[in-house]
Amino acid sequence: MSSNQTLILNAIETRITALSLGRTKLKYSYDLEKNDKRAETNAYGSGVGSGSSVPGTLKAVTMDQEFFVVLTENYSNRSNDNKETVGIKSIYDDLEVIYQDFVSSKLGINSTVLLVSEVSLDEPEKISENSISVKMRFIVKHRQPLT
Repeated sequence: MSSNQTLILNAIETRITALSLGRTKLKYSYDLEKNDKRAETNAYGSGVGSGSSVPGTLKAVTMDQEFFVVLTENYSNRSNDNKETVGIKSIYDDLEVIYQDFVSSKLGINSTVLLVSEVSLDEPEKISENSISVKMRFIVKHRQPLT
């Protein structure tokens, strides 16, 4: 039996792939600077954060837990920051598509995920001179039946 966290992380990857955004998976989601610069072009990563139990039904543990998706883009500015701006817009457009899908589909695992909510976006962060990322955090309310 897999943990809910494993099920949710797998579902995040499945949903992002199904959205056909043309993004590749980063090798490192928690430490973006470890990724190869070429791998940061039009890429994504995901991960899990803290969680806490919340009131729920009897015979189940219900948790609110933070998960994240991070998108990266490479750009090459010449005489202005237009390409950086285009990269940031692309990231935000894709994050909007991802979040709307996650909320409406409950990550495709309705038996586990009760609600996807409380989206927050970190400010754009430069990973290196020509790479930028934005991390989207969200809360997944999920339930694990007690046996």
